[in-house]
Amino acid sequence: MQPQPGIAWILIALITSFIALGVWIGGDEAQGTEIEPAAAELVEEAPKTDVEQEIQAKVLLGQITLMPSDTPLEPLLENTDAMQRLRGIVMLSVLDRERATLMAKALRMELDAAAPNAELVHSVLQILQGDDTAEDGNRAKAELGPFAPILWSACVDQDALRALQERAVRAVMMIVAGLLVVGVSALVGLVLCIIALVRVRAGTMRSALTERSVQHGLYAETFVAWLIVFNLLSIVAAEGARALACSPFSLLAVAFPLSLVALAWPSWRGSSLSRTRQDIGLHCGKGLVRELAAGVVGWMCMLPIQGIGLLITLMFMSMAGVVEGDADAPSHPIVEVLGDPAAIALSLIVAVVMAPLVEETVFRGLLYRQLRSVGKLGRGAVSCVSSAFITGFVFAAVHPQGWMGVPALMGIAIAIALAREWRGSLIAPMVMHGINNGLAMTALLVLLYA
Repeated sequence: MQPQPGIAWILIALITSFIALGVWIGGDEAQGTEIEPAAAELVEEAPKTDVEQEIQAKVLLGQITLMPSDTPLEPLLENTDAMQRLRGIVMLSVLDRERATLMAKALRMELDAAAPNAELVHSVLQILQGDDTAEDGNRAKAELGPFAPILWSACVDQDALRALQERAVRAVMMIVAGLLVVGVSALVGLVLCIIALVRVRAGTMRSALTERSVQHGLYAETFVAWLIVFNLLSIVAAEGARALACSPFSLLAVAFPLSLVALAWPSWRGSSLSRTRQDIGLHCGKGLVRELAAGVVGWMCMLPIQGIGLLITLMFMSMAGVVEGDADAPSHPIVEVLGDPAAIALSLIVAVVMAPLVEETVFRGLLYRQLRSVGKLGRGAVSCVSSAFITGFVFAAVHPQGWMGVPALMGIAIAIALAREWRGSLIAPMVMHGINNGLAMTALLVLLYA
């Protein structure tokens, strides 16, 4: 029986749409349908700590310590949401306790006595004025989360405040140093991209994908098989983690590679294993060392393209009112898990090793190669760019960052697809993906624990 590309593409469209709509419309309640990590239970079983607030508090404290100014606090202080304004007032107490007290009084007057945050505002005001009670302190600690130690230290214990400031400054400086390295790498990558474009135009740089008689639809079918297998395994992993009371990432680390059992589909449909490996890039290309080095070069070239996607994502965030607190910024559920030190090693394995290995195999190996087989590879630019965009959109759509995160993720995916075209092998794309995830995880860990 010949492959059925029409049925395969319909299934890909339906499954991708179901996952994307679940994430984009359902928000936090629907994060059980996304691809990485799948099932909301994978996050719900983790210890609940507001990691995003902790990062926000540390970054703000580092900023106002390095450059004493309330400018970084303006989005909070001018926010219409009472809790957001209260967090801004807490941070302002580090710079100007008297002004913070006046703003807390004004906020208390604005709120009705029955308002959800009225009692918390009263407790914060009492602490700012120095006549707090144990009840006020306990309420602030419970409801302000990571902002509570900053408030208490600013009002009661200056030595503790200095210690918090030292940690915050250290973390911010490390992030700034990392951003400088990434910035220089992006400039080098931009130059390399321009050189590559010149060479492509001159005909001295050609596709490394091998011209073979790919059965149209075979790898689309395999991609569908992977989508089904991975989601089923993710559900099993979530249930298993609940039953065993263990970290979900211990089981997800198994589910990721196990999902590659779907690669048996081409062989079942009559294609040889060696042919499948060659077609989807599971080979060493021009040698392992050269392909690993190409991955580093490819990562640098990815940065300018990723930057364009990031700028569009920032524009979407501005339109959605993220700064004003009207919407949540795009984030990955793995962020919350990092609040549990015991889960860090497993989350690193999943994000830096398993995700690049599996996702590159199925997205840039199966899906991209399938799209490139629609027309002759020699037709080049149109087929290459359109295949990269389609693969990038599917890749971004099934991730849990939501619709605002799609452009940034597409930038990464498009660049990796171009690297697949350049090298033929999947080693460089895996390295690029791993470096990107590793740097993101490192930045989060620095902000949390430095």
